[in-house]
Amino acid sequence: MCCKAIHNLRSRKCTKDSDSWLMVLTTLQMNVPNMLSASLGRRWRAERNFWLSALTFFSWCVLARLYVVVRRLAQLNDRIEELQSPTGPIKDVPEPVDVVEELKKAK
Repeated sequence: MCCKAIHNLRSRKCTKDSDSWLMVLTTLQMNVPNMLSASLGRRWRAERNFWLSALTFFSWCVLARLYVVVRRLAQLNDRIEELQSPTGPIKDVPEPVDVVEELKKAK
């Protein structure tokens, strides 16, 4: 609305003494608070979006690190239980096979 009033002023080539100049000034004064609040609103939303994205990124980094720490803790707890078991540490070694018995079963 402010731009329309200025455009009307320029297109009519009004002087300061005319009524339309007074109308333009009144229109500008009425629109200044609206323009100010719109500008502040845009700035506030931009800052809000920045801080929300910064918080989201920081939270993601903390959760990623926490996941690594918890996973390592679970591995260490499993290893402690394995070492404390009465059978001792479990190894991935296959059971010995009696070759003679296997040959007898095959015949």
